[in-house]
This record gives sequence, C-alpha cells and structure tokens, in this order.
Amino acid sequence: MKRFCLVLCGFGLLLASCSDLSSLEEKVQKLDDRVTYLEQLCQEMNANLTTIQAFVRAHENDISVTSVEKVSDGFVIMFSDGSRYSLKNGEKGGKGEQGPEGPEGPEGKSPVVSIQKGADGGYYWTVNGEQVMIDGKPVSALGVTPKLKIEDKKWMISYDDGATWQEVAPAYDTSSNIQITEDEDAVYFTLAGGEVFTLAKGGGFGFVLERVKDVLIGAGQTIEIAYTLKQGDESVCFDVRATGGFSAEVVPADVNGGKVKITAPAEMADGYVVITAVKNSTGDVKAQYVTFASGVLTLVSSSHNAPAEGGNVDIIFDTNLDYTVEVPAGCDWIEKAPGTKATTRETATLIVKPNTKGPRSAEVSIVPSGGSPLKVLITQDGDPSYNPNSFTYVLWGVEGSFVGNNMGLTPAVKYGNQFRMREGDAQVTMVPLESDIPAGATVTYTNPGVNGTKNWKFTNNSNAKDGISGFNAEDGSFRLAPNDNSPFVPRVHVAAVTVTVSGLGGEADVPVTKVIPIFVDQNGYKAFGSGSYRITYTPFVLRADPATGGELSAPVIEELNGGDASKMALDHRRNFFYFNLNGPAAHSNATAISATNGETHFLGNIWRGYYGDAVNYGGCSPVSYFNDHNSEVEGKLSTTGLYIDNANGLKLVLNPGKFVDSEGVPGNGVFIGTVVANDEGANPISAQKGEVWPFAVWLDPGFAQ
Repeated sequence: MKRFCLVLCGFGLLLASCSDLSSLEEKVQKLDDRVTYLEQLCQEMNANLTTIQAFVRAHENDISVTSVEKVSDGFVIMFSDGSRYSLKNGEKGGKGEQGPEGPEGPEGKSPVVSIQKGADGGYYWTVNGEQVMIDGKPVSALGVTPKLKIEDKKWMISYDDGATWQEVAPAYDTSSNIQITEDEDAVYFTLAGGEVFTLAKGGGFGFVLERVKDVLIGAGQTIEIAYTLKQGDESVCFDVRATGGFSAEVVPADVNGGKVKITAPAEMADGYVVITAVKNSTGDVKAQYVTFASGVLTLVSSSHNAPAEGGNVDIIFDTNLDYTVEVPAGCDWIEKAPGTKATTRETATLIVKPNTKGPRSAEVSIVPSGGSPLKVLITQDGDPSYNPNSFTYVLWGVEGSFVGNNMGLTPAVKYGNQFRMREGDAQVTMVPLESDIPAGATVTYTNPGVNGTKNWKFTNNSNAKDGISGFNAEDGSFRLAPNDNSPFVPRVHVAAVTVTVSGLGGEADVPVTKVIPIFVDQNGYKAFGSGSYRITYTPFVLRADPATGGELSAPVIEELNGGDASKMALDHRRNFFYFNLNGPAAHSNATAISATNGETHFLGNIWRGYYGDAVNYGGCSPVSYFNDHNSEVEGKLSTTGLYIDNANGLKLVLNPGKFVDSEGVPGNGVFIGTVVANDEGANPISAQKGEVWPFAVWLDPGFAQ
C-alpha cells in the first residue's frame, strides 16, 4: 500500500497548515506585501474547497479514481469521468507523519473547514469541528460551496456565493492533517479523528440514482427514479429508510439496474429517503440519499372554450414539475402547439381546428412527471349554419369484397364510387356500405331523374349499354354487370342516387340531400387503326375542386391484334356533356354544348373565356390539346378548361378556375366528352382512327386532391 501525508493550508479534509509558524516572520519579511501573500493563501484555500466538493460528488455518483500523481505543490487526482483535480501545497509524507505548520493568519490561526459524514450517509460541511447549520438544517457538501476571505484582519466565510459574509473564528489545530493512502482497489482519505473517506479506484461495485437532490414531487404523488448498478450480480439486495411520511420501493429490472418508486405523504413534510445497495458476494455497500422539493401543479381554470372558427387555446397553470400535455386518442381537432417551458407559471397552448359541425368537447390532460394528471375540459362552439343531418359521402360496394372501388384505390373516400367491369366479370349487387351519415338519422334513396325523366343514369351515347340496372329505392342497391354489347363497347358511364338524411334536427328538422355519382368503366378493347387497344386510366375519374384544378395520371395502353401503343395520340373532339349533381339549378344538365345552347349552357363560360369575342360553341379547342397547337387559337393550353397532355404520357390536366359560370360559381357535376384516337402519332382530330371514352371529370368544390 502506498501512503502519502497530504497537508494543506487551513483545512481539515485535504486542508491543514502548510508552513512552520517559526518561519512565517522570515517569509513575510521576504514578501513586499504581506496582504498579497494572505490573499494568495485565501485563494488557494477556496480552490481546495471546490476540490473537496468535487470529491464528494465523485463519491456520491460512483466516479472512481484512475490515478494519484505527486507534483511539486501537491497532488493531481484523475477520475474515471475524465475530470482532473489538484490539491495545492501538499507534500509527500511518511507513514501518516504530520506536515509542518502553515503561516500565521491575521490573528495567528486560520479556520478549519472540513466535511463530515452524517448519520444519513451524506456529507456535510463543518467549520472548526462543528457542523454548519443554516435555518436549522445541516449544509450538504453537494450543494453550497463555502468561500473564505480576509477582511479587516479577520477571517470571513460565506455560504451563498459571497452575497453575505460572517466572521469565523480561527482555530488551526496541528493535528488536522489528512493522510492519503491507496491500494489496488481504492484511494483512502483519513480525516481528522480517524474517519476514512474512500473513493473507489478503477472499477468496482457501484449504485447510482438518476436524481437524488431536491427531487420534485407533489403531495400524495408517486414518482419513479431510474438506478444503475455497476458490476452488480444476483446477490445484490437493497435496504430502504424513509422519513417524513415518504415511502419507497426498489423495483429491479435486472442485475444492471431498475427503478425506485417513491411516494410522498398526503400532506408534504420534510423528509428524505436513503437506499442502501449491498453486494453480498463481495461485501461492498453503496448508498444514495434522496432529498425532495415540493411539487406544485395548479390550474388557473379547468375549462376553456374555442370559437367555431378555431384558433389557439392557452391552458395556464402554476408548476415546478416537468410535465406533458396529452390530447385524447382519436381527437383530431386539437393538437399541441410547440412552446418552451417557463420557470413557474406555465402556458400550454393548444391549436383548435375550425369546426364546421356542431358543438364538441374533449378532455386534455396535464401530466406531471410521475404524478397524477389534471384534466382540462376543452369545448368548441358549433358552426351556427351546421345542420345535424349533414353528411359528405356514401360509398357502395360488395360486402366482404370491396367498398368504394374495385381497383384497390385507398383511401376509398378520396376516389368516390368508381367501379371497373371487363368482359367475363360476374354480375354483382351493389349496396351502400360506408358513409359519414350521423348515427340515428333517417336515410332515403331516390332517383334524381334527368331532364324531367325517371332515368337515374347519365350517358353521352343513348345507344351504349352501361351494365347498370335494378335500382332499389328501399335500400339504395343496384346491379352491375359487364355490358352485353357485341362486341363489348368500352366506355365510362355515370349514374347517380339522391340520398336524403333527416330526423336529427328536432322540431326544426331540415333534411340534407345530396346527389351521389357512381362511375362505371366498361373497360374493354377498341378496334381502330392497325390494331385493338385497351386504354386504362386508374383511377378513371379525375375528381378535383374546380378552383384548384388537378391531374389524372397517364393511362396503361394494352395492344391486341397488332398495333403500336407507343404512338397513341388522344384528344377531345365532340359531344361535350355536363351533368349537374349538386350545383345551382341554372347549370344546364345532361346536354352537350352546341351553337344553339352555348349562351345558356354551363360550359359556355369556358368557351367564351377561351375564344373571347369570336366564340365558337361548336368548336373543341377549349378542351383540346392538338387544336390549341395547330389551328384556331394556337399556344393557349393554360386557357383551356382541360386537355389530354400528349407530351406527357396522355395524362389529363384540369386547369384551375375554368369550370365556373358567368357569376364565378364553380360547377358541381360531371364532365364527359368523346375522345378520338390515332395510333400513328398524328393529330387525331384531323386524322381520326377511332373513338374512346376512357375517363370522366368530377367537379367537386372543396375537394382536396
């Protein structure tokens, strides 16, 4: 075992007088300024106090010593966390021999500032052998760092970082030197009176709590503090001691650590918890001392209301605890706003989304760390214009097979009702399967009629068989099958069902009615040019808000009986129909635009916007790609209502803000036109090889594509 005698000026632990008093006069005489010498002495004493505190922290946090090095003016001690501390004015001694006395202080002696292990296992400051007390409590060596100074030839000490000072009596005792010894396992500091302060060397058994000082906890609350073990094994056991009504339980996870559950009393009181870990296989003992600060969580108000248009809601409360704000699962109209944590008064800001429906409410939780949550009721006004019978969609399908579409498009509600049929498909019965119709409402299904007839199907060719039949007003069902044309005629069709919801508005009940479109793609091969082709857009309905426009992805073109799909050109040519669904009655319905009705037709405004004064209601350029490039008014694609982009794979482009009437009211319906094709890359309008109807356009104001 190596032994060193550490003798430091004016201190009990790591500090004692550093020079022989008989030589003080000689030293002072050699100094130009005695005050300078004493200030230097005081500075070194304060530095060593900081070092003492660092050693206590190392001990409490299970940081080990990696080396002790003798230097000219003391020792340098290295720790396992990489920190390095110096002890000034020490000198290597024999086996515990006392070092020489230090210089005389202002009154011939200096205070002895040391630490002492308390009954609770913690270390506390002492001055001249007496425990330092502030407000009746011992001062922990882990908290306050004392400071010394010399003023008016008196020693002064401060426990609040120099804010206030008090005189301290000099009481230097030549028996107060500290002995340092080390072996393979630890470094030992023998204090005055024989008490040994031990710091592990290198590895060894260790027990550390994540938090130990002034842990925040509220009355009656339970918190959890993680702990870790170094070189633990199955033999480790724990002993818990608590005061002030606190209780604690150690819950090991494995031999490397776990958690300590601590519960505060119903009424907060001063207290502490000491947890001792004993490794029975080696006899090592480690302890952690936990102190508490009272946690506060008080709401200024337990309920808040937001207007229908939404906005921010500030929940104000007082707390010194860490906390989280929890919005209940499934509540998609409230979200947490980013913010920073204040010192005492907290504001948790919530973002409340606009409410277009009736009044609603949710309970938000303020959850303190380890404590019981406080509930805050958030209510929001309803939209005054909201009708409780309101709904936005109904999806048809086949139970257990598909809903909304049979092409695997998700989410189904985004695409509406789109169903594809091909030759050989079996007939199916379609029924309403999904909707946002409010629970408890009365629902009726009726035929919307077209132009005063009872026809519930719209078409741009009266000779085309659509495969849609058997509408049943009792349950809204209908039958769907491949068309029975011979040969099979590929064409997109649209049908519609009027859905009325009522019964939720009380005495002033106002039913809500919507016309729901149902699209069917009879998707077969069409013979023209040098072969037969199947042109498949998926989805085959471009659903978009007329105000924002949208796009339909390029199609897949399959070849049959020869042909070259790579040269396919498509364009709108004639028979441009608009079917009004839920728009104003003035929007013309189920007829194609022509020279005779262009002034009153809903599509007429698109034609007028494109042509200007010389409008041609019989022309196709307002919805054409090739005509816009090669005749009539060249280079105005951005002014068309829509076009098939032959330069980009035949995708369909709906320009924003075009499908509106002369008053700026957007369309709410379906556009279908005849598309002509050429499989040699030529302009299909001037060199038509065949006609196809591969898509429809659904104008749906407010829809976000």
